[in-house]
Amino acid sequence: MFVSGTYVPAADLKFLGIINFSEKFRSFGQFLLDTFIGIWMTDGNTYIPQAWTLSYEMMGSILLYVVLFGFHGLKQQCRVLFTAALCMAFAVASTFYGNMLIYYHDFLVGLLIAMFIVWKGENDERFEKFNSINYRFIGFFLFLLGLFLGSYPLYILGNNSGYWKGMKAISDDTQLFEKFWYTIGSSALIFGIVLCDWLQRFFSFRLFSFIGKISYPLYLIHLQLMASAGAAIFKALRDRAHLSHDASACIMLLLYTIMLVPLSWLGVPLLDTPSITIGRWFENVVRQKAVKEHTLPVTRVEN
Repeated sequence: MFVSGTYVPAADLKFLGIINFSEKFRSFGQFLLDTFIGIWMTDGNTYIPQAWTLSYEMMGSILLYVVLFGFHGLKQQCRVLFTAALCMAFAVASTFYGNMLIYYHDFLVGLLIAMFIVWKGENDERFEKFNSINYRFIGFFLFLLGLFLGSYPLYILGNNSGYWKGMKAISDDTQLFEKFWYTIGSSALIFGIVLCDWLQRFFSFRLFSFIGKISYPLYLIHLQLMASAGAAIFKALRDRAHLSHDASACIMLLLYTIMLVPLSWLGVPLLDTPSITIGRWFENVVRQKAVKEHTLPVTRVEN
C-alpha cells in the first residue's frame, strides 16, 4: 500500500505523521526485523502503529505469572491484599519512574477483578443474601463514573475548560496526565459491569456481541484504512467537491465505517479464530505435559 502511493493523501494532510513511517518500508529485511523483533522491543515503533501495546501485553502477562506463582499457597485474603498492595505500588511508581508503568498497574487491577469474579461464583448464595440490589446500584454508579472519567479530553486548551481544568491540575501533579483518569475510569467501568447484572444483560445484546467479536481485527486495520481510503475520501470531498470540513468529515466517516465493519468481520476467521485455535492447542499440550510429569504412579497394595 505504501509503495503504490496509497498513503499520499494522508501525508498531504499530515495525518498522524504517517509519512514518518516511510523508513519502515525501505526493504523486505526491515519488514522482517520490525515484524519479529521491533514489534516486541521498540514500543510499537513499526509500520503497524497500533502494535505499541504488544510489548506491554507481553511484559504484563509475564508479571501476572510471577504474581500468581508468588502468592500460590496463600489464603484468599492474603492474595487479595498482596495484589492490592502491588496495585498501589505500581500506581505510585508510575509517577516517579515513567508513566508507562501505569499499564502494568492495569494488569493487576484486572487480576483483582478476576479474583472477585471467582469469589462471587463460589459464594453465590451468600452474595444473594447480602442484599444484592445494593450491588446493582453500586455497579451502575461505578459504570457511570467510569464513562465520565473515560471522557476526559486528551488535550485541554484555553481557560474555558470547566471541571476538566481542575481534573487536569490533579492528574498533572501525578505526572500521569490523561492516563490517571483513564486508568481509574476503566477500572470503575469494568468493576461496575461485574457488580451489576442489569449491565451484563444489556451488553449481552447481539449488537454488542458482534462489536466485541470484530473488535480486535477492527483495531488492527482501522488506522491503515483511515490513512489510505479515509484520507483520500476526505481530501476528494474537500478539494474537489468543495464541501466544508465538517461535511467532508461526516461523509468520510459514513463511507469509512461501511468499509471498516465488513473488513473487520473478515478478520475474525483470518486472524482471531486461527490465533485462538493455535493458542488453545499449545495450552493443552503444555497442560497435559505438566499433569503427566506431576502425576505420581499408583502403587497397588495387596492384602
